[in-house]
Amino acid sequence: MTTLIDPRTTRVLLIGTGEYEDQVYFENIPQVKNNLLELQRLFSQDAILGVYDHNIIRLYNQKDGKIYDALANLCEDPSVKTLIIYYVGHSCVNGGFYFTAKNSRQNRIEQNGILFEHLKNRLKHAKAENILLILDTCQSGRASDQSDREFWLSILPSKNIWMLTSSPRHRASFFNKQNLHTHFTGALIKVLKEGIPGSFQKLDLKQIHKAIQEEMANAGNTSKPGLWSSNRNKFDGFKNRAYHANAEFAQEEESTLGGSKPLKKPQSSGFAFLLSLILFFGFLYFLLNSEPSAKHSQPGVIGTWKDARREIEIKPDNTYMYQENGVVKTGYYTLEEADSNLVVRLICEKTNWNYLLDHIEIQGNHLRYQDWSKNQIELSAE
Repeated sequence: MTTLIDPRTTRVLLIGTGEYEDQVYFENIPQVKNNLLELQRLFSQDAILGVYDHNIIRLYNQKDGKIYDALANLCEDPSVKTLIIYYVGHSCVNGGFYFTAKNSRQNRIEQNGILFEHLKNRLKHAKAENILLILDTCQSGRASDQSDREFWLSILPSKNIWMLTSSPRHRASFFNKQNLHTHFTGALIKVLKEGIPGSFQKLDLKQIHKAIQEEMANAGNTSKPGLWSSNRNKFDGFKNRAYHANAEFAQEEESTLGGSKPLKKPQSSGFAFLLSLILFFGFLYFLLNSEPSAKHSQPGVIGTWKDARREIEIKPDNTYMYQENGVVKTGYYTLEEADSNLVVRLICEKTNWNYLLDHIEIQGNHLRYQDWSKNQIELSAE
């Protein structure tokens, strides 16, 4: 059975802790902020999930009290039919399974950690009928241990529960400080952005889980992500970005859902020849009358701009590289159009460097932005 997810009644809570007051026990995770920002961007896109921006809450480096309050508010909201909770950060096992907040300390985790048992009890009484947990933390497989499974099953049939976890109950989850995202979330982001060729218009969690496994294995990550659901219902929410890449498969899927496959009509060879001539001469006319194309694969956006000191390279995979006097910074960007110009908003991988490129304007072969001293900088296309 498929559970239809309505983005209008869906709420998303993105929780991430990447910086800790307890520097002795908990190492900072610089990728956490990027994880949250990119998932918020993807979940709000109509081509992926389509949740309204104001229905996505992002909690980055917050204390335990604020996280508990956000959970309580969402669970008590009667307008929420589907609740998606994502967590990334360290976990701790000390008489219970805890997620960590900014103020969490290993020797006082009972006082300032996020106890998973507390989260379970909140979700048990939540108004939402559909709950998806995505956990990117060490030993996250503990969330679907046998005792926890019995708990989740006890609240059926009133709720559908799904869980995607980054690692088994006794294994660590990994990140590389040179990467933009943690290993598990990076694989999830790639699957959502690129889709799964040859699959249906909607992706169920089994397909997403399998694709994440393959991405992580190809990257040499030995930690195996997990998937658990409280019943056989499918989470029908995520759209397949690669669906339209295979038109023949799409037609077959639609005809199958309709109950029968349409018969293919034989085409006239004369008509096909005439059509090919029309297309050929139309293309020739376009080439002869169009202006010379720019160097960029997407007009005005993808390419390299530089001057004597600086260089900015904007890549088609939504990442960028900024270089000044030999110092290189990387991050990712989102696009938005303004008037006749394309405005590129760059979200930096780190926020503790001076050249914070929040807003770039590209027009023709010129790229303009303000540096940290509010000076107007203009670079030219390479």
